[in-house]
Amino acid sequence: MRPMHHLRHPAAVRSGDRMASGLALAGLVAAVVTLVLLVAGCGGTPRAALVETSPLSTGETATYEYVIPYGTNVKLRAGQAIDIMPTELDARVGESIRIVNRDVADFMVGPFFVKGTSTVGMRFTEPGRLVGTCDMSASGEIVIDVRP
Repeated sequence: MRPMHHLRHPAAVRSGDRMASGLALAGLVAAVVTLVLLVAGCGGTPRAALVETSPLSTGETATYEYVIPYGTNVKLRAGQAIDIMPTELDARVGESIRIVNRDVADFMVGPFFVKGTSTVGMRFTEPGRLVGTCDMSASGEIVIDVRP
């Protein structure tokens, strides 16, 4: 006995292909919209437009170091003011910043997105001004002026 093969009508195949293409396009559009909303929601000016930075090497000492303690997000949600970062920071080319996040939550710290339980370290390589929303500043904003 020969096995029976299940064949679909060609119109059903084309319809399924169109549906898959439509779902892929919808997913792409959703990803782009999400990215645009995240960038817009982060506030501030993108750092690449104003100041060049380069990552710090592992173990390198930073000129400015700030630590976000565990439990900071709980305090923020309870309405407590958090004042870990300065409202303004004057830095020079060649200096660096390190932000150590010991909390499990992600935070915006000026132009830097610091994931939970991670560290962001950058060296300032060009003069300019960085302005952005800051979850760790009482004013809700930080300005980093990088001078030559």
